[in-house]
Amino acid sequence: MVLADVPYSGGTKQLAVGAGKDSRIYVVDRTNMGKYTTSDSGVYQELTGAIGCAASASSCVYSTPAFFNGTVFIGAVGDNLRAFPLNTSA
Repeated sequence: MVLADVPYSGGTKQLAVGAGKDSRIYVVDRTNMGKYTTSDSGVYQELTGAIGCAASASSCVYSTPAFFNGTVFIGAVGDNLRAFPLNTSA
Protein backbone atom coordinates (compact mmCIF):
# COMPACT_ATOMS: atom_id res chain seq x y z
CA MET A 1 0.00 0.00 0.00
CA VAL A 2 1.30 3.44 -0.89
CA LEU A 3 1.28 5.84 2.05
CA ALA A 4 0.77 9.57 1.80
CA ASP A 5 3.97 11.56 2.21
CA VAL A 6 5.14 11.16 5.81
CA PRO A 7 6.65 14.26 7.45
CA TYR A 8 9.48 13.66 9.90
CA SER A 9 12.14 15.75 11.59
CA GLY A 10 14.51 15.57 8.60
CA GLY A 11 11.98 16.31 5.84
CA THR A 12 9.46 14.09 4.09
CA LYS A 13 9.53 10.36 3.32
CA GLN A 14 7.55 8.72 0.55
CA LEU A 15 6.83 5.21 1.82
CA ALA A 16 4.91 2.08 0.88
CA VAL A 17 4.08 -0.83 3.20
CA GLY A 18 3.21 -4.47 2.64
CA ALA A 19 3.22 -7.81 4.41
CA GLY A 20 4.47 -11.15 3.18
CA LYS A 21 3.84 -14.86 3.58
CA ASP A 22 6.68 -14.96 6.08
CA SER A 23 4.91 -12.90 8.82
CA ARG A 24 7.08 -9.88 8.04
CA ILE A 25 6.04 -6.33 7.35
CA TYR A 26 8.10 -4.40 4.84
CA VAL A 27 8.32 -0.62 4.65
CA VAL A 28 10.03 0.64 1.51
CA ASP A 29 11.06 4.08 0.33
CA ARG A 30 9.12 4.72 -2.90
CA THR A 31 11.85 7.03 -4.19
CA ASN A 32 14.58 4.39 -3.79
CA MET A 33 13.16 1.15 -5.17
CA GLY A 34 14.97 -1.36 -7.30
CA LYS A 35 18.68 -1.73 -7.80
CA TYR A 36 18.90 -4.72 -5.45
CA THR A 37 22.42 -5.55 -4.35
CA THR A 38 23.74 -8.07 -1.83
CA SER A 39 24.68 -5.23 0.53
CA ASP A 40 21.44 -3.18 0.35
CA SER A 41 17.95 -4.60 -0.20
CA GLY A 42 16.34 -1.15 -0.47
CA VAL A 43 13.98 -1.95 2.40
CA TYR A 44 13.52 1.09 4.66
CA GLN A 45 12.30 -1.02 7.60
CA GLU A 46 11.54 -4.73 8.05
CA LEU A 47 9.49 -5.96 11.01
CA THR A 48 10.09 -9.66 11.61
CA GLY A 49 7.40 -11.60 13.46
CA ALA A 50 5.19 -8.52 13.75
CA ILE A 51 2.07 -10.42 12.73
CA GLY A 52 0.89 -13.85 13.75
CA CYS A 53 -0.19 -16.58 11.40
CA ALA A 54 -2.46 -19.59 11.85
CA ALA A 55 -0.43 -22.80 11.86
CA SER A 56 -2.66 -24.29 9.17
CA ALA A 57 -2.35 -21.29 6.82
CA SER A 58 -0.03 -21.57 3.84
CA SER A 59 0.17 -17.79 3.73
CA CYS A 60 -0.37 -15.23 6.48
CA VAL A 61 -1.66 -12.17 4.67
CA TYR A 62 -4.14 -12.16 1.79
CA SER A 63 -5.21 -8.53 2.07
CA THR A 64 -3.86 -5.04 1.67
CA PRO A 65 -2.95 -3.05 4.79
CA ALA A 66 -5.17 -0.09 5.67
CA PHE A 67 -4.06 3.36 6.77
CA PHE A 68 -6.03 5.75 8.99
CA ASN A 69 -5.04 8.65 11.20
CA GLY A 70 -1.30 7.96 11.18
CA THR A 71 -1.67 4.21 11.82
CA VAL A 72 -1.22 1.18 9.53
CA PHE A 73 -3.60 -1.71 10.20
CA ILE A 74 -2.85 -5.29 9.10
CA GLY A 75 -4.96 -8.41 9.56
CA ALA A 76 -3.42 -11.85 9.07
CA VAL A 77 -5.00 -15.29 8.90
CA GLY A 78 -5.75 -16.55 12.41
CA ASP A 79 -4.49 -13.34 14.04
CA ASN A 80 -6.09 -10.23 15.50
CA LEU A 81 -6.12 -6.98 13.58
CA ARG A 82 -2.86 -5.23 14.47
CA ALA A 83 -2.16 -1.49 14.53
CA PHE A 84 1.23 0.05 13.80
CA PRO A 85 1.44 3.82 14.42
CA LEU A 86 3.93 5.71 12.27
CA ASN A 87 6.83 7.29 14.13
CA THR A 88 7.59 10.58 12.45
CA SER A 89 10.30 11.73 14.84
CA ALA A 90 13.15 9.75 13.28
